[in-house]
Amino acid sequence: MIKVIASSFIKNETLVQELLQLFPSAILYSGPENHLPALHNFCSDAEVLLVGREIIDEEFLSFCPKLKLVAKYGVGIDNIDLHALEKKGIQLGWTGGVNKRSVAELTIGFLLSAAHNTFITGNKLKNGYWYKNGGICVEKKTLGIIGFGNIGTEVAKLMQAFGMNIIAHDILDKSKEAQELGVRMCSLNEIQKEADFITLHIPYTPETKGMINEQFINSCKKGMILINCARGEIINTEDIIAALGMGKLAGYYADAYEPEPYSDSRLISKENFYGTPHIGGNSVEAVLNMGRSAINHIKNYYQK
Repeated sequence: MIKVIASSFIKNETLVQELLQLFPSAILYSGPENHLPALHNFCSDAEVLLVGREIIDEEFLSFCPKLKLVAKYGVGIDNIDLHALEKKGIQLGWTGGVNKRSVAELTIGFLLSAAHNTFITGNKLKNGYWYKNGGICVEKKTLGIIGFGNIGTEVAKLMQAFGMNIIAHDILDKSKEAQELGVRMCSLNEIQKEADFITLHIPYTPETKGMINEQFINSCKKGMILINCARGEIINTEDIIAALGMGKLAGYYADAYEPEPYSDSRLISKENFYGTPHIGGNSVEAVLNMGRSAINHIKNYYQK
């Protein structure tokens, strides 16, 4: 029995049709979103479960005694207790990086717009102010990439054309990837001291929670612009708000927040902040890639 609870997948007619063409008996959840008793009841007889951002932990799995495979729609797996899956012998169908191009392009859009003041001057123009501050060119400036996985390497690849000095940090050995892209791997401290722009592409884990905080910002180059297209939880938002107010950060550009939806006017109203509502992985192509990845994992499971 295949059951689907990923709400974004269910709302996409193309993906639903492709799933049902392969598995006509698959059942889509139609109950209230985030209503755990209804979800538990719906999943109770599932052998395969296609999930999105729902929390799949040991308690949730206790209501799924027949479950053999969790197919993940999306690239983040911080909502899934991998230890609980392993403990119960449940497979995880997941492929990282299927939305990397979409997130990388948004990151670069932020970077170029931040450099050339397009958000600030454009908003002033809408309010009747002719503010001719064209910012800076990114050529020969230093870009620091924190997290050199699928998205971080895609950002580096695309930014080569702009003649930036690109440095990166990762907890894993990424020397091969860096060498191929002409990127210098370095310590976190070196990025803080050298980077004019810092982009974040790290997952949310207990170790990364709130790592971008006052101490981190105080160690950064003056006038640095910070871009977060990763996870909201890795940011200490209170410290970001304070840093923007005191001019310690020249700008903060974000696509991810904690909590979401995010509405705190103390950040949103700041002139040197610009954000989008977590759309980085939501291009048409990325959505289809993520959905088809989940479908392929289900197909592979039944072909074994």
